[in-house]
Amino acid sequence: MKILVYCISLSYVFILCNPVLAQRVKFSPEVSFSQDTNVINISKIWSNYVDSYSIQHTDSLRKCLWYQETADILTYSLGAKAIFYNSCSHFTFSIRKIDERLYEINSIAQSESLPETEPVIFKIYKLLAIEVNGKYKLFNYFDWKKQSLNHYDGGSIVFYFSPLLNFDENKFRESIQFVEMFKKCYDIDDNELITYIIAGSMDECWALLGVPYTIVHSEKRYAGYTIYPRTVLSSRPDHIHELVHAIMLPHYQYASSFMHEGIATYYGGTSNYSFEHHVRNMQRYIKENDIDFSNIEELRMIDNIYGETPLFNTVSALVVEYVIKEQGYKKLLSLFECDNSQAVFEKLGMSNSNTNNWIIQLIERNE
Repeated sequence: MKILVYCISLSYVFILCNPVLAQRVKFSPEVSFSQDTNVINISKIWSNYVDSYSIQHTDSLRKCLWYQETADILTYSLGAKAIFYNSCSHFTFSIRKIDERLYEINSIAQSESLPETEPVIFKIYKLLAIEVNGKYKLFNYFDWKKQSLNHYDGGSIVFYFSPLLNFDENKFRESIQFVEMFKKCYDIDDNELITYIIAGSMDECWALLGVPYTIVHSEKRYAGYTIYPRTVLSSRPDHIHELVHAIMLPHYQYASSFMHEGIATYYGGTSNYSFEHHVRNMQRYIKENDIDFSNIEELRMIDNIYGETPLFNTVSALVVEYVIKEQGYKKLLSLFECDNSQAVFEKLGMSNSNTNNWIIQLIERNE
């Protein structure tokens, strides 16, 4: 409730502000009319940075405006196929000094205002600006915050977590071993590190990134999220579902969500229950209800059955299981070339007329 009130009040400020400096970024009067030379310079840098995402071939410009080699974590924080800075308008309501070299940039990301409709707030977020050789550059809030966190470096994964949280070291090792096994199984040869951020809830993880509110949020302790390409947010160190996403998304960014959710659910379950648990729920459900599986995408709209099992994820995981057992890993990877579920079924030789019966057979054969 506090977040909602905060969002509404800041939206009201947004209506009062005057757009300056950029098309994608607007500033509050506090920022627009600041007499602080540093605030003026930082606002221009920030404006240019956001605008650079709307212009082709500007990687070199962004690198000039960004500090350190660490990439901007927020760039794909709304999804692997959408650039955050292009997907919404940005309102910066304050740029405040933290210390002699450091400033905090506080902003709201929201949908474009349309007649007779209220804008949707996607994020309230912050980045930092640091003075380097007389010039200011931008960097992640998390890169500053992580200095106060504990970390466990396991080679393929670097875990960050609060000193107040205690974990069995074996849980870290199990996750690392899973990643190594999975990559070997699917012949994924990369040495890229997965950044794994652990807090009491996913919302607390977002806060460590400098995001006190996001539309992609959950207060459930078992919830997790993967920010493309390789940042995992979770309340536990062994969130296998999200680790699968962190491995597969960088290599198959444009694959269908059907395949991404299927392989992650097959190995790591979902909604705090194993794949096998969801299959048992499905077996019970089809005995008690008539359901048509012909249109896979419509399954997204159905609430979790028995309050636990998402139909879309479970069906996709059943397809993954079938392909692995009957046709092998290479065939499964070929399905990641498909950008929608219909293309997946066509590649498996299925049509709308026989998809429903085939899926029911997959459910029943697990009995």
